[in-house]
Amino acid sequence: MNNTYTTISFPGLGIQWDPGRALQIGPMTFHYYGILIAFGLVLALVYAWKRSKQFGVRQDDLTDGVLWVAPFAVLCARAYYCAFEWDQFAHNPISVFYIWNGGLAIYGGVIGAVIGVVVFCRIRKIKVGAVLDLVALGFLIGQCIGRWGNFFNREAFGSETDWFLRMGLLNSATNKTTFHHPTFLYESVWNLVGFVLLHFLSKKRKYDGQIALGYVAWYGLGRTFIEGLRTDSLWWGPLRVSQVLAAISCFAAVVVLLIMMFKEPSPAKLFVNQVAARKAEEAALAAEEEESVEEVVEETAEEAAEEIVEETAEVETQEESKVEETLEEAAEEESVVEEEPAAEEEKSNKLQELLAVVKEKAALVVEKVLALIPKKAEPEETIETQETTEECVEVAAEEATETEETYHEEAEPVEETEAEETVEPEETVETEPAEGEESPVQEEVEAEPEETAEEEEGT
Repeated sequence: MNNTYTTISFPGLGIQWDPGRALQIGPMTFHYYGILIAFGLVLALVYAWKRSKQFGVRQDDLTDGVLWVAPFAVLCARAYYCAFEWDQFAHNPISVFYIWNGGLAIYGGVIGAVIGVVVFCRIRKIKVGAVLDLVALGFLIGQCIGRWGNFFNREAFGSETDWFLRMGLLNSATNKTTFHHPTFLYESVWNLVGFVLLHFLSKKRKYDGQIALGYVAWYGLGRTFIEGLRTDSLWWGPLRVSQVLAAISCFAAVVVLLIMMFKEPSPAKLFVNQVAARKAEEAALAAEEEESVEEVVEETAEEAAEEIVEETAEVETQEESKVEETLEEAAEEESVVEEEPAAEEEKSNKLQELLAVVKEKAALVVEKVLALIPKKAEPEETIETQETTEECVEVAAEEATETEETYHEEAEPVEETEAEETVEPEETVETEPAEGEESPVQEEVEAEPEETAEEEEGT
């Protein structure tokens, strides 16, 4: 930064201005040189973000790259300048860190940025050529804007001239105005034209690194001529360091560009195409995995459905069997209930038949007794007849008893209601004379002979 000069004028353009060198906000001072460099860096980053997909680079990687590369660029730019202007800092070495006063060599910044990019790409496993293409376009934006920091610092101007773009600088010590080549303006415009050309060329690039080589060739060509006009060049003996470096780098870049032009590299080697192919493969693999997952899910769903159907069928079969068993048990119970009245009726019929047999036998006995009544027999005959009648009655009673016992052996036990119904036949049977007892008929038979004997005595 040169504090000797104050007012800046462009007579050919009718411009005269005395701008300040810094912006004062309260206790803080912001130098325009640093503000413009920062502004150029931000614009370069925004541009790179917008076009990152076209180079196969992620925006996050670019942001991290700027944070990683910027310190390399600044340190190398300052080191480059101080190395060739050490006489200015020898008496006060700490002033090496006063970068707000100027003293940053652009070529030192470019070298530092390239070193930082290479290291960063190795760490992130990104193709260096693709990143350098974006960085080169960003360099042109940053240099185009950053050179105006030299305007506010009244530095980086050329030798005296009288042509219409001459820049007048008022020397505050002599109060005289001298006119010089505005080399900062030349370089700013040169970088702007180069950015426009490389921007459109980048859309048709054939290989990674092509734009970076174009930047080196373009900037080197312009810097070779512009550096020859400057009065504050860095010298290495009789040579302007930046001029020699610009010429060599320009020549090397042009040679490489010509060689690559005849090689006709394959577009498939572009990093952006490799990234796209890798994404396509990943998408295909993901689709295959999704299909396989869907197939597994479908198979699992089918198996689960089959298991559910089988379990449901088993449950239904078990329920049906239970229902059938329940129905069979109910049917058996109903059949038992239906059979009970039939059994009762059968028992009742047997009892009635038994009663009928007993009645018949009793009737036969009575008939036999009545048949003996009219006859007048001797007492002995009457006694025999009485004995015969008693035997018949006893035989009839024994047969009735045997019939009843046979019935009770064959029949099943019945309920209390059945017992009540069978009381009447039992009473009827009980009316028959038991062994050792005389029946009423027998008593009548016995009484008959007595009456006959009395009648005979009366006669």
